[in-house]
Amino acid sequence: MLARLPDLAEGAMPQVTEALALFEHLRRQSRDSRLSTAELLDWIEVLFQYVETDRPLALQGDRVLANLPALVKDRDLHAIATGIVAGWAG
Repeated sequence: MLARLPDLAEGAMPQVTEALALFEHLRRQSRDSRLSTAELLDWIEVLFQYVETDRPLALQGDRVLANLPALVKDRDLHAIATGIVAGWAG
């Protein structure tokens, strides 16, 4: 992943771990696994342009939600993912 995203801040690793866990949760919830690894990389690239790397992602739910379209392009899945992220960031 770091080879694809070399500009990712070195201090962002805890947030990357959070993003990966959230991605896996969303992928499990989307019963047909419509979320690809390529979409994950695109999402992380976009997401980390907007989040604060010194704060947990769960405390930045508004920023995660705002960048969710970079990960979830399917309208039905987006509605599900929005609810999951909102509850996760709760």
